[in-house]
Amino acid sequence: MSPGFSTASNWIRELGFGAGMGLSNIKKCADSMKLESVVGVGSRLEIVIYLRPESNHGKDQHVRPV
Repeated sequence: MSPGFSTASNWIRELGFGAGMGLSNIKKCADSMKLESVVGVGSRLEIVIYLRPESNHGKDQHVRPV
């Protein structure tokens, strides 16, 4: 898909909506990304962003899933 791709209909884009964050911006933030799109059905975007806890000076670190 090319930059600026949108699944929004023309009338939505004419109102200034439908661009969202943009795939290129999402790719910059994500550790992995999967996009599936079927015309007339819809789109599914799955992104994974790993949270890296800051050092807590030797104490046990617990990371909760988000």
